[in-house]
Amino acid sequence: MANTITTVFSTGRKALTSEAESMPLNSIINIISIITHEKSRDIAILKSLGFTASDVQQIFVAEGLAIGVVGSLIGWFTGYALTRLLGQFTINLPGASEPIYLPVVVDPVHYLIASAFALLSAGVAGYLP
Repeated sequence: MANTITTVFSTGRKALTSEAESMPLNSIINIISIITHEKSRDIAILKSLGFTASDVQQIFVAEGLAIGVVGSLIGWFTGYALTRLLGQFTINLPGASEPIYLPVVVDPVHYLIASAFALLSAGVAGYLP
């Protein structure tokens, strides 16, 4: 019984991790694309002032990376708080002598990997438009 519960939690955790990694990627790309399209007038003004296409692209990459850094910091604190909150939930099985706590892991490597994805996708999203 305990092995079945552990397997279910493990499978669920993998599914949530996959979803948690893909949502920020899509969100960041959409945000940067929207910002670029909204600033098409500003891009035209910069070009009329003598900025090259490369200069404008560098501005958008820098802006995308700034968004990625801020998003990573917010994600770190939110993720840590939610992980701690989930770790407090218990499952009371009939016939079990003790409650089972949700298995959660707080590993700095996970935060670094998520930040790397956020910064990479923000940089690419800033570069592409």
